[in-house]
Amino acid sequence: MTGLPGLANNDFEKMEQRIIDGDSLRFREYFTSGKQIVRFHSVGKAFLYSSLKTTFVLVYFFLLSMAYAYFSKMLPERLHDFLLGYLVFSSIIYFCIWSLTFYHSFVLPRILAGRILSFLRNYLPDAEVIDRKWVDTFLIRWRDNALLIAYKENVEMVRERKKVTKYIKIAATCSSDDKGERLRTATVMEEEIADGIRLVQTEDDAYVTCTKGQRLYRKDVVTALEKMVRLFRPPRIETAGYDLR
Repeated sequence: MTGLPGLANNDFEKMEQRIIDGDSLRFREYFTSGKQIVRFHSVGKAFLYSSLKTTFVLVYFFLLSMAYAYFSKMLPERLHDFLLGYLVFSSIIYFCIWSLTFYHSFVLPRILAGRILSFLRNYLPDAEVIDRKWVDTFLIRWRDNALLIAYKENVEMVRERKKVTKYIKIAATCSSDDKGERLRTATVMEEEIADGIRLVQTEDDAYVTCTKGQRLYRKDVVTALEKMVRLFRPPRIETAGYDLR
């Protein structure tokens, strides 16, 4: 059984897309963030951090290439032209990095919000958005239950090719591992409600996944949520408060 995270290999949290908060990062943490998507609220900090990181990388490769050329006796005869070319190349890299940082910080959050809100309009019109907990996660009221709805992506290798599965996740728990409370994600029960809709219960959670691109029906989504609520008993919205993530 493949295509959705955590169902067969209990690795749900590791395989979900991660978007981290750049405003709370020190530069060293941002520099080592690797392939994680970093989202900034501050334009100034986004510009500063992305520029500094790009500068460090470009200077490192420039010095490395010059050292290699020197010891290999391959220094260009027209050093001025080489430096000018590297400057043009660096300008293109800066522009690409700034554009990507701007997209991740100010465009991607709108796209993710649009996908979640569109899902709610189409399949859960009686749900009410209470708060936006994170870039890809909203707190909603559904039949007086406090639920978290998020847009996620699962990346896996299938025959040496990367396969990306996009889906909506609706969770009954409002707990988080951000405060050191790591959720146990070993699968206890899994049920396919309909094509593209799965109900999963773990040791500490229950959630429904709706695969993007599949033909879904409102009654099937509602049936899955009703079973999830009976399984896990999420907190009532009146007592849950806003401190849920």
